[in-house]
Amino acid sequence: MYTTALTNSSNKQNSQQQKNVSEDGGKNGGGNSSTKSLGEQKKDDYIRTAIVTSVGDKFMIEYPNLCLICGSIGKGLEGTMISCMACAQSFHTYCVSIHEKLSMTIIKRGWRCLGCTVCEGCGSGDDESNLLLCDECDISYHTYCLDPPLDCIPLGSWRCKWCSACIKCNNQIKTSKGKLPTTEYLQRCEGYCEICYSMKKCPKCLCFYEIGDLMIKCQRCL
Repeated sequence: MYTTALTNSSNKQNSQQQKNVSEDGGKNGGGNSSTKSLGEQKKDDYIRTAIVTSVGDKFMIEYPNLCLICGSIGKGLEGTMISCMACAQSFHTYCVSIHEKLSMTIIKRGWRCLGCTVCEGCGSGDDESNLLLCDECDISYHTYCLDPPLDCIPLGSWRCKWCSACIKCNNQIKTSKGKLPTTEYLQRCEGYCEICYSMKKCPKCLCFYEIGDLMIKCQRCL
């Protein structure tokens, strides 16, 4: 079995071609065509490895799922594989930088590789400037496809409603009715669950607690 991967020279050649396209577009006024060409070249962000083997290779028959990036299987933790739910290609979790954030959300809802990433709301992969990527499970949504929609990309990290956890107790955030929270709900509670948020602010006037304030605690909540 032989493996071939993209080399540094080919990467440099691609970079030089992108540079030439950009320069030509600037001189000839063809800004749209150059932008489109660069966008098409950036779609394949993974360095994929081509596998050349015999049809009767017993090894390939016994281990058909090879990592699309490194072309190997691996052992132990390094051999942990994940498959894209769209194209069914297999990847090492280390090769796609997702090993440290494997969660029940990814296991239950599935995972998409970069080439298959689309908005889970409308199913389109266009308008990447408004496409949000969850920091925990890599699920994507357009800002205007959320419920309710966002006006712009939020600063800092962003988590989807399935990965939202209280920043104090680390429990999954749910509404009082046990449902998953909306984006508006998460913003209103500032990353806290209802119980932890109630211990931060008065739920009636929404003012911060001050040391020495006369407060009463609900026997059911606390």
